[in-house]
Amino acid sequence: DVAVLKLDRDLGLPSVTLGDSDKLVEGQKLVAIASPAGVQNTIDECIYSGSAYTSSGMLMAVTENNLIGGSSGGAIFNLNGELAAMNIRGNDGGNFAIPINQIKPILEKLK
Repeated sequence: DVAVLKLDRDLGLPSVTLGDSDKLVEGQKLVAIASPAGVQNTIDECIYSGSAYTSSGMLMAVTENNLIGGSSGGAIFNLNGELAAMNIRGNDGGNFAIPINQIKPILEKLK
């Protein structure tokens, strides 16, 4: 649900500031922006409730929120407006997200 585009020149497009997901604290309020079921740019307050490793060894941030299915690829920001994670799956009451610090090395390789 996510595409990364490499541009040959600066088009002056807005971008986000990447945060430091290692600084997330359990109970911290976050803001999720997603477009579930075709509804554009829904905004939802969520709470960081910790991280866990999957069976494949991937670290996942767990958030408590009201996002519904179809929100994968959505951005999760800290209250400073920095991108903290990317939503990847969820259900009623909780979602899983990839912490931004796990995404940063991928972005570096694409430079």
